[in-house]
Amino acid sequence: MHSYANEPSRRWKIIGLIALVCWPIHHYLSGTVSNLSQMAGIPLTVPSVLTVFYAAFWCFRHVLWRGLSWIGLLDVNDLNGTWEGTLRTSHGDNFDEEYPFTLHIEQEWTRISVEAQTESSRSESTSAFLESDQSGSELTYTYRNRPKPSSEEGMAAHEGTAKLRLKEEDRLVGRYYTGEGREQYGEIEVTRVS
Repeated sequence: MHSYANEPSRRWKIIGLIALVCWPIHHYLSGTVSNLSQMAGIPLTVPSVLTVFYAAFWCFRHVLWRGLSWIGLLDVNDLNGTWEGTLRTSHGDNFDEEYPFTLHIEQEWTRISVEAQTESSRSESTSAFLESDQSGSELTYTYRNRPKPSSEEGMAAHEGTAKLRLKEEDRLVGRYYTGEGREQYGEIEVTRVS
């Protein structure tokens, strides 16, 4: 997984809010641990504010953001899952044929991984940007593609960019284009299946 860009000002506000919430949690834990220490008759260590912050941030980054996104309090859509659909390409047949296409997206609040597979190749994201506005979310990512040994002759490793818009809760539609040497482009349409 790698980090992805989003609106940094909102992220910093949320990190600040998590830090503010950690102070009363730490104060409560200090009192509770002190009482338990006296009752048990053994010294117990109170976790530091920094430890409480890391624990709260970890929980938010891995779990809580999904719930806040789902109820609309966070403008980062949860794209986790397997997406299946089709790809049309400018290579060879000029969009006459659809090819099976699968995306596997693994996402946290600050990190993402996009893996794509076709019958002849596999690609992995190298960077990403997730933008949200009134009309929905758009995922733009760069990728490195590697052909499978069974792919057609002349197919080589390459880099490219894909831009996918979340049309409905479980449908991504967009385009891709490849880098120097291949200079191809195409259309992608996938639906989340899990």
